[in-house]
Amino acid sequence: MTPVTGPTVGGGGGALQAASFGGYESLVEILLQAGADVNAQGGEYGNALQAAALNGSPETVQILLGAGADVNAQGGEYGNALQAAAWRGSPEIVQILLGAGADVNVQGGEYGNALQAAAYNGSPETVQILLGAGADVNALGGEYGNALQAAAWRGSPEIVQILLGAGADVNVQGGEYGNALQAAAYNGSPETVQILLGAGADVNARGGEHGSPLLAAIHEGYADEVQILLRAGADSLLKDKLGRTPLHIAASKNMLHIFRLFPQLASALNNYSDFLQTPLHLAVCHGHIRFAIALLNSGADPSLPDGYGRHIMDWASHHETLLQEIQNHCSDLVLTPPDTQEMTLILQQLSRYFLFLGQFNNARYLFQLHLRQGASSKTDIYQISCNIYNQIITGTRFVCRLCVCIDLCSSCLQKYPYHSRLHPNLKHKVFEVSNVPTEDSQFTGVLSDRLTHFLSNIAHKNTRQSANQSEIERSNDSVTSLPLSKAALVRKVTFSLVTIGFAILFGVSATFLGVWYF
Repeated sequence: MTPVTGPTVGGGGGALQAASFGGYESLVEILLQAGADVNAQGGEYGNALQAAALNGSPETVQILLGAGADVNAQGGEYGNALQAAAWRGSPEIVQILLGAGADVNVQGGEYGNALQAAAYNGSPETVQILLGAGADVNALGGEYGNALQAAAWRGSPEIVQILLGAGADVNVQGGEYGNALQAAAYNGSPETVQILLGAGADVNARGGEHGSPLLAAIHEGYADEVQILLRAGADSLLKDKLGRTPLHIAASKNMLHIFRLFPQLASALNNYSDFLQTPLHLAVCHGHIRFAIALLNSGADPSLPDGYGRHIMDWASHHETLLQEIQNHCSDLVLTPPDTQEMTLILQQLSRYFLFLGQFNNARYLFQLHLRQGASSKTDIYQISCNIYNQIITGTRFVCRLCVCIDLCSSCLQKYPYHSRLHPNLKHKVFEVSNVPTEDSQFTGVLSDRLTHFLSNIAHKNTRQSANQSEIERSNDSVTSLPLSKAALVRKVTFSLVTIGFAILFGVSATFLGVWYF
């Protein structure tokens, strides 16, 4: 007799798997009698038994087991038949599979193990059966890291209580949300959040997709969860992996109701993210005018520059209402000249370039030049903020040679000697920059003036080219809506490459010659 495997049907890996998923007991028996391989692998569900377990047909499961189906066969979306039945929330099938020798703690599949699958989408009864069969309540793996986090994300207070009663570690780390409290806060279940806090959950636990439970709740704008977490001691200054505080998130998502309900978030009013943006910068850049005005009325500093050397006047130039509000709070604030913005970026990049080459004296001089420029500048764009404390560095500055654009004040260097996020076991390798000029640099006297002039020329050329190109594009737009021609694109790219190439050639030449010629 020819074995029956059949073509792939629907989500199955053959005729038998398709019939098993559909719960067609008679057809399953016919296929088995015709020689279908009960343990054939393939398809979305891996094998016929997993397909039957997922569909919730106890009779089909019994038929397949009677025909020799491997109860612990691996593969498919759910890893094994027990996890599929647990996800479905079918206590009867779970009992059948356990009785047939299913391994309750076998790992694999989307949810890592059967208990996590049941906690995510199952029933309290299924969870109880699995625990009674010896399921490890703290087993790690799967999308949510552990069963408690899955139940917390699902917002099932009853299952959360069952797992905690069985000894689940409320603060275990792992999974998409880092911990159960963050999962509950993100999914919007105040009752679950309260249960976890009552069980000793760390309200300021770090990690996961959003960084902390409070940040997760802010992301979704859940006022009830935010209130519960703040009352439990949540730190409103904790940052996510991009250096954003809860106020940064609220500003970028225009959650004005959150800011008005919880004034304690204003403790981060002038704090910088890793991209050197304050909440006010984000509100203005996203066009959230009412939020920006609320920040200004709460004391946000409109003169603080962002990472591009711009303050909010530069970003708000198309919003008359906001411009007027900015003028009311800071009447002497003017648009930052484009040359100055370019100069800021070039000076910082060139300083770090010399660090990379090991030209420490020249790098130190350029960093100090940046500080001295700030002393005489009418704007704040030359000031450097500590990436941890988020305040302007007034004394010695420490530049980390291992991090990207990390500046530290002496106090934070002592308190936080390690890379807190990227390399928690590796100390910063710092380069000290005093705000007092040194005599070691080759950039002294008239050369420093020429260096400043040289950098200004680069900035001016870039700015002028950008302005000319913008004018050309505006002229083209008034005539036609066609995109730039290939020739125009080539000219634009060529100019950029020439400018960058000139700067690199200049730096390499200085490395070999040991002196700058202007």
